[in-house]
Amino acid sequence: MNNNTLEGNVYYLKFYRSYYDAIKGLPQADRVAMYDALMAYAFDSLEPNFKNKTLEGFWLLIEPNINSSIANAKKQSKGGKAKAAKPFTPPTVEEVAAYCEEAGLYDTDPEKFCNYYESIGWTKRNGAPIKDWKACARTWNIREYDI
Repeated sequence: MNNNTLEGNVYYLKFYRSYYDAIKGLPQADRVAMYDALMAYAFDSLEPNFKNKTLEGFWLLIEPNINSSIANAKKQSKGGKAKAAKPFTPPTVEEVAAYCEEAGLYDTDPEKFCNYYESIGWTKRNGAPIKDWKACARTWNIREYDI
């Protein structure tokens, strides 16, 4: 048995304050029906069958979040938390030259490209760190960037 699912179903559910706030004003019988439907859907994969249009409306609003919570729980059960992204390693001039040749980026001067991004700390023009230098090289080529 894995950590987050039991026989293919999740064993926990993220229950947002907004669910409680929305449901608490319902009459007791409807409130119990909604809570039971939420739990049966999340834990037993049973689709709710409401005869009450108000409960159907509540369900339509809540169901996407419940599905997202279920999907996240199942993802986590297949390997725990997501691995941290590898730290960015700036390319060498040779790596940029090889990529430009391979991708047909003939207007990109690899040395000028590397010098420019090195001078601004391998960040984008908006200050965000670069995650994919190859995408920057493609954009550079399109703009025929002249610094």
